[in-house]
Amino acid sequence: MKKYLMVLGPLLASSAVACGGAAVPEAEMVKAKTSVSAAQAVGAEQEPKAALHLKLARDEIAAAEAFIADGDNDKARAALDRARLDAELALALTREAGTEREAQEAIDKVEALKNRKGSST
Repeated sequence: MKKYLMVLGPLLASSAVACGGAAVPEAEMVKAKTSVSAAQAVGAEQEPKAALHLKLARDEIAAAEAFIADGDNDKARAALDRARLDAELALALTREAGTEREAQEAIDKVEALKNRKGSST
């Protein structure tokens, strides 16, 4: 029995190293792809700054998939973290642009009302 343990121990250790040591970052992949989908859903592709970050996020996901295929799950995890952050930034930039548009529309309406009121007196 002791003989088997002496042989199996190093084999198990080497197989863990050969597999990249870290588990495939499935949860990180889901988070990154979900963030990209959310940014797309609010129209990030229509806002230039947001579109850039959305593209970066997609590129990082593609890089992560390549790292996973190569067994480098640590690099994949880092790429997926960057992808998620870029997608979240794209989402925030899109929302900010929408809020700025709404604010400008409100300002324009107020100005139009002021002009109408001023011309009627």
